[in-house]
Amino acid sequence: MPKLNQKIGFVGAGNMGQAIIGALIKSQCSDPVDIFVSDIRQDQTSVLKKDYGIKILSSNSEIVATCDVIILAVKPQSIDQVLSGLLPDEVIMASSQRKLFISIAAGTRLKKIEEYLYASLDADKKNQIPILRVMPNTPALVLSGLSGICANPYATAEDMQVAKTILSAMGKVIECQEKDMDAITAMSGSGPAYCFYLVEAMIDAGIK
Repeated sequence: MPKLNQKIGFVGAGNMGQAIIGALIKSQCSDPVDIFVSDIRQDQTSVLKKDYGIKILSSNSEIVATCDVIILAVKPQSIDQVLSGLLPDEVIMASSQRKLFISIAAGTRLKKIEEYLYASLDADKKNQIPILRVMPNTPALVLSGLSGICANPYATAEDMQVAKTILSAMGKVIECQEKDMDAITAMSGSGPAYCFYLVEAMIDAGIK
């Protein structure tokens, strides 16, 4: 697997964020010194720092200012709050560096993310901030996942390849159009969870 030279930042460090971090390091796709995390749960970040040797930053805005790739690894119900405070104008206006945003917030459309990130940007600045949407699934936790990925118009083939390299560390990747994301979410995203639920129900029934 090719090695990434970009600094990768995680806004949020839940189960899926941790799965991606672990996969990047285990596959040697990224070095721990190039992975950064911001999360309000300090106990969570302390464990990640101890287990993987990654760097912990104090705010989401610091993640944006520091990293080349920003992964929004938050729950969909938190996305508005995160995005509204994520990208202060002064950070973007002072930055000439390309920033790739990757959202794994289930059900959150690219347009919604664009409304926040592009609110005060001209076309040139938008070109510097491509956005990708990803739907991973729970088998990613054991490096056997399947992720659907789509891009907004400002993303290049190179941006897509960077994202595919990251996601390939924890399983297979399928490129798609956003119109197909709902089906991927229902089948690939939720499907394994329903299988687990069925197995648990059979175990409970067998015990009874």
